[in-house]
Amino acid sequence: MSRVWEDTIVIALRDAQWLNCRRAGNIPASLIPSGFLKLDGSAESTLGDVIYSAEERYYLIEVKGSRAGISSEWRIKDRLNSKLAYKSLSSLWEQLEVLCSGGRGERAAEDRDTLTRFFLSSFAAHHFAYWDEWENDQDKLGEIVLESYVPACARYFAESRDEGKGFIKPWPGNYFGFLRGMSNDAVASEVVGLSDIFSDRDLKVFISSSDESVQQKLKVGLPLQQFQKYVSYLVEDWNGEDESIFAVVLSNSGSFFKVIGSTKELKLLMDPKSDLYSSPRKKPAPYSSFVSGRGRVFKLGG
Repeated sequence: MSRVWEDTIVIALRDAQWLNCRRAGNIPASLIPSGFLKLDGSAESTLGDVIYSAEERYYLIEVKGSRAGISSEWRIKDRLNSKLAYKSLSSLWEQLEVLCSGGRGERAAEDRDTLTRFFLSSFAAHHFAYWDEWENDQDKLGEIVLESYVPACARYFAESRDEGKGFIKPWPGNYFGFLRGMSNDAVASEVVGLSDIFSDRDLKVFISSSDESVQQKLKVGLPLQQFQKYVSYLVEDWNGEDESIFAVVLSNSGSFFKVIGSTKELKLLMDPKSDLYSSPRKKPAPYSSFVSGRGRVFKLGG
């Protein structure tokens, strides 16, 4: 199987929105570009169709070419160098682990419930998108999948050789994943396909523990106000240094789609006063300042 470029994942995310809008009847089918998957080679694939989800929900999707790219959240080449979002989430993850392990204090139960709700929101809105590959009868197959950020980091960390504190680690006896279907016929999985966030009305994320002390579920994606709150918290400790990231913020209806290339962009993305995406050359200036200067005068006509 040829390697998938990361920008291909971005294109696929956008295509999924186009297809979603077509099924909803928001725009004529003739205006929608066909979906495609550009590979580093000759192989190609076409995205499947999706069904419209009526509620407007938002996602922060970090793009990786493959699952192995997840480790770049805390390691760059051979050097440990955690990204801002990873640092914030790993610190809170450790706090929640202590509280769930019987941490003492008057507000321990309240703090535990607050953090549990926070991470459930994180599981719902913050994901990796990458090309997942497997072998079937000696043939290599693959598709673009989504995996919630925190569980993905925990699972991949468990497979790495990194050790020490300050990492997002898995919890024995706990499961964090996606839930599909109704109660009696529900199935759980670590990842879902790209189109599932649009097509599966019953898709949820969930937290489950072996002793059933925690059983929480939440629909994938977050309403705008909750999403803004989550993103703001992730970059709360941003100190002005521009940290490179590769992410997409999108809504399930197709009304919003932005490619994010830095921590600064993520910080200012939802700020209505930000002119981040407006060229400084578009800044208005008085018309008189352009007609009162000196120089050669150009006239129309003879």
